[in-house]
Amino acid sequence: MSGNRTSGIHEVARAKQWINLPALHLVTFVEEQVTLKDPTCRDYYPYQETQSWKGNVNLVSPEGAAHPYGHAPVFTVRTAALGAVPVVARLSIQQVRDADGLPVPWTLSVPNKTFCPGLGPHAGPRQTEQHIPPAEFTGDVQIGVESLAVDGVDIQLTGQCRAERPTALKLASRDYYGRDPDLRPGETVPWDPSTTRFFTGPNGGLLEGTVDIPAFTGCTTADDDLSPVLTGLVSQDDNPVSVRVSQLRAACVPWAYDDSCTPMPEMDLPASRP
Repeated sequence: MSGNRTSGIHEVARAKQWINLPALHLVTFVEEQVTLKDPTCRDYYPYQETQSWKGNVNLVSPEGAAHPYGHAPVFTVRTAALGAVPVVARLSIQQVRDADGLPVPWTLSVPNKTFCPGLGPHAGPRQTEQHIPPAEFTGDVQIGVESLAVDGVDIQLTGQCRAERPTALKLASRDYYGRDPDLRPGETVPWDPSTTRFFTGPNGGLLEGTVDIPAFTGCTTADDDLSPVLTGLVSQDDNPVSVRVSQLRAACVPWAYDDSCTPMPEMDLPASRP
């Protein structure tokens, strides 16, 4: 079992606004590692070696949370309703829980291959070349609204304001070729997960994808139900998400923290859509 840290950004497409996601601390249990080799290049052509590993991933909850795993830190989003009215929302992200109250793990699958000599797209006649096909990160999340202020006034939510159903987070990485002449510094040894465009699994990197924001329910006050308003402001499918993941370290778990378990630098926000 090992841990890592993340930073991320997310676009609320309907609002045409990018936001920083909270820094997440993850614990990963690598449940499956498979390595297959054939130097003769007959069994796995065009590869002489294929590797794959799969991990179950859980959020480490912040101090004071109801459960030690499955909760992200609550974070603040600021936007403008109708383009003019300031809105400040405190949002929560949680993993879905099973019948025993335990978080349902997210899954991370990472392949890694080595081309037979001369068969890599950037390799010389006798050279091998590493190929890392896209990794896949999937899992269900529950989005909630802890508090809401409109034009500086806390509207005092009385209900459990949340998305009406859990939604799937779907992230993947880009194809990586180890001899690609267009690789940048930090995309070979020494690997830099805070700048690379790729993801290698244990060494971290960049994952990109989308998340749907469902309609909201339970967003009530003493007098009104604001669920339709929130739904109209932010609910939409295929909202872009980018996440940077640090190197996976055995020392980055709650019972063995050391100086290697440092947060990832916050990602820069791109310009909003026109």
